[in-house]
Amino acid sequence: MFRSDHLYQEMNYIIENLSVHLLTQANACVEMAKQGDPNLVPACLSILNSVLHIIESILSQEELPDFYEENLPTIAGILSFFLGGEADAFQP
Repeated sequence: MFRSDHLYQEMNYIIENLSVHLLTQANACVEMAKQGDPNLVPACLSILNSVLHIIESILSQEELPDFYEENLPTIAGILSFFLGGEADAFQP
């Protein structure tokens, strides 16, 4: 299998321009969910789920983008919240 240079350029553009916003959004959702407002929690968890799916897709590439390697502790903290049971406490 080969990779197209055009596709590779587009993927790099997305990673460079979207990654910071994804991580910022994920952190904001975790913080809002921790506040425990019953009106915000379902939307925050839904957004967080979508952001994590996008990050997972980016990370499934052959090479781990530098941005994600440098921010693994932050991503691990978000995943810890999401998977560690803290998010379950907010389910209706």
